[in-house]
Amino acid sequence: MGRDCGWTEVFRHYHTFASTLLDRLYIFAGQGQRLDIRIQGLKVLDSYAQSGRGCLLVGAHLGSFEIARAVGALGSGYRIKALVYGEGTPRIAGVYKKLNPSLFEDIIYMGDTGSLFGLDEHARQGGIIALLGDRSVSACKRIRCEFFGEPAWFPEAPALLSQILDMPLVLFFCLHLGDGRYEVRFEHLADPQRVSRHERGAAVQRIMQAYATRLEHYCRLAPYNWFNFYDFWQPDE
Repeated sequence: MGRDCGWTEVFRHYHTFASTLLDRLYIFAGQGQRLDIRIQGLKVLDSYAQSGRGCLLVGAHLGSFEIARAVGALGSGYRIKALVYGEGTPRIAGVYKKLNPSLFEDIIYMGDTGSLFGLDEHARQGGIIALLGDRSVSACKRIRCEFFGEPAWFPEAPALLSQILDMPLVLFFCLHLGDGRYEVRFEHLADPQRVSRHERGAAVQRIMQAYATRLEHYCRLAPYNWFNFYDFWQPDE
């Protein structure tokens, strides 16, 4: 917002997060029709799905990742697998899993080598892989990008997977607009970079900086939707 926030704005931020958690119950309980979900840019996703090539969907902790995943479960017929680093809220995840265990079959955890083999097969069959690009952990490869005027760590995984799997990157966000209303947005981010090994670092930097720039745009558009509740701008380590 370009200024310090007061306690009422902080409360609204947490309230928005809580609202998205409750709305996920409808999705996992098979009651997605209770939500008003509007979609922009779906033809971008359609073009890759119909080509049989598939794509990498790169989202963020902005709005509701699960609502966006559910687009495939709401009759669109997309084969979407979610690639995650691990669950930070196991109790909440346990509730969702009891409601709809089948949706958790499409979750692949980073670091599980066996699961990554299945991921490669999914890509070859023209499937869609979804992951978040705004959470880096010390154990993963990461890169500094400019974000709101300051350098911040972002994972290299989206750009590297695009190269390894030869899949284009499609940006997606699902913004919470209040009262069970969501707007899902898709837009082309980058094509896989066919570069030499010594050029790979620069290619990854360009892609992730493009991602950070678009994330900043959407954070400004819907500031109460960004749910990275930790010190995002960390010093060099």
